[in-house]
Amino acid sequence: LDMFRANKKPIFRKLKPVVTALFFMLVLVYAVATYQRTEVWADTNELMTQAALNTSSRASGAAAMFYRGNFKDMAQDFKGARTDYNFALKLNPEHVQAYNNRAIIKGVTGDFEGSIADLDKAIELNPEYGDAYYNRGLAKLQLGLIDEACDDWYNAKDRGAINASRMILQHCQ
Repeated sequence: LDMFRANKKPIFRKLKPVVTALFFMLVLVYAVATYQRTEVWADTNELMTQAALNTSSRASGAAAMFYRGNFKDMAQDFKGARTDYNFALKLNPEHVQAYNNRAIIKGVTGDFEGSIADLDKAIELNPEYGDAYYNRGLAKLQLGLIDEACDDWYNAKDRGAINASRMILQHCQ
């Protein structure tokens, strides 16, 4: 037993530099991966901005800003996503998906009335867009408008929105 104790410190002393080196290697790998991901994001962000600004077609520019807004939304940059959706709608005021996605951002940030207004516009532009009915139902639910939310979810279901049935079962029985 004494031999074990005697050998414990020298082994630990020998392993300590190895463990420390491994730790710093892991930190370095993480830093490089994070840097590369950030650089790719910056390049993609800049590419989409240039595509939007340099295109001869307003619809193409709107599409570029819409997709950049989607990237920002996925990164939970809701302010940036909303700005990009605003720009997309400035370039193409009939971009139904941009209204829908901006409405989602408004809902996530607590602006349920603004969300409903955007979804009303999306439905006005495309009355068959089931996701807009579904999302408007979610916003109305947050405002306590259960009957109106249920009407939207039934409309969404009729237009193929996948999650509408679940919401109907949960809130409309």
